[in-house]
Amino acid sequence: MLDLKALHSVRNVEDAVRLFSETEGRGLYVAGGTVVVSVGSPNVDFLIDLSKAGLDYIKRWESQGESRSDGVAVGATVTAADLARSDEVAAVDGGLLREAVNRLGSHTIRNRATVGGNIASWAYPADLPPALLALDALLVLRGVNGERSVTVRDFYSRRSEVHSKGDLIVEVRIPPIAAGARAAFEKIGRLNQDIAIASAAVVVACDGHTVREARIALGAVATVPFRALEAEAFLAGRECTGESLAEAARIAVSGVKPRRDHRASSEYRGRMAGVAVERALLRAVDSATHSNQ
Repeated sequence: MLDLKALHSVRNVEDAVRLFSETEGRGLYVAGGTVVVSVGSPNVDFLIDLSKAGLDYIKRWESQGESRSDGVAVGATVTAADLARSDEVAAVDGGLLREAVNRLGSHTIRNRATVGGNIASWAYPADLPPALLALDALLVLRGVNGERSVTVRDFYSRRSEVHSKGDLIVEVRIPPIAAGARAAFEKIGRLNQDIAIASAAVVVACDGHTVREARIALGAVATVPFRALEAEAFLAGRECTGESLAEAARIAVSGVKPRRDHRASSEYRGRMAGVAVERALLRAVDSATHSNQ
C-alpha cells in the first residue's frame, strides 16, 4: 500500500519538473502507474501524474542539426498498445518496437504501460529498452536546467552522468533503420507475457549474403540493458552463415556476468541470452538476405 504525502496532477512538462524539485521526499513520475505497486510505500513520498501533461503524441521528428535522419518522435505517455498500433513507428523501425511491445505483459498491461515508464524502469527486465538500443534511439530529458537529448545507450551505460534526480523523460526519438535492413526481437520467459529471463533485439543490414552492419542489444541479462559491441564488430563484413551467427551470439554474452533471481540461475540466464541473440539474428538475416535477392 502506498502512503503518499502528496499527489500532483500537472498539465505541462514545466510544472511537472518544478513540482518534483519543490516537493520534499522521494518522488516518482507516473502516467500508466503499472510499476507503482511494486515500488512500494517505503520508497515513495509523492507522485507526479503526467497523464494530462500533453505527452501522448506520435509525430514526425526532424533532426534539426543533430546529424540524424528524420524519424519519429514518441511522447513519454504514449501507451504500449498505441505504440504497437502505430504505422508511423513501424515504417521507420522495421516493426521492431511492435514486436517488443506485443511481448510486453498482457493486453491489459499494454493498455496502461507507457513508453517513458518502460524506459525508466531500468532496474526491471523491461521489453522496450533492448529494442530502443538496437534502433540507436535518442531520449529528450527535461530537468530544472532545461531540455537536452541523450542516446538511449548513454542513458543506461552512463546513467549517473547523463541523468539527474528529477529529470523527466519527455520523448523518445527513433531514427529510421537503413534501407534494406531488417530487425527482430526475441524474448525468453516462462510464459509469452511473463517478465523476461533474457531478451535480444537486433537490426541487421546485408549486402547480398554479407553483413554490412549489425546492432545487437540484450535485456534482462545484466543489471542494465546493453549493446553487444564486440559481437557487432565481429559480424561486420562476414558471411551470413549459421556458424558466424552462432559465434556472434556466443561473443555477445561472453563478457557478461548474468544476474540471478527466482526466475533463473546465472548460468541458465546466460545460456538463454545466447539463444535469444542467435534466434533474433537468424530471423533478421534470413529476412534481409531474401529481400536482397
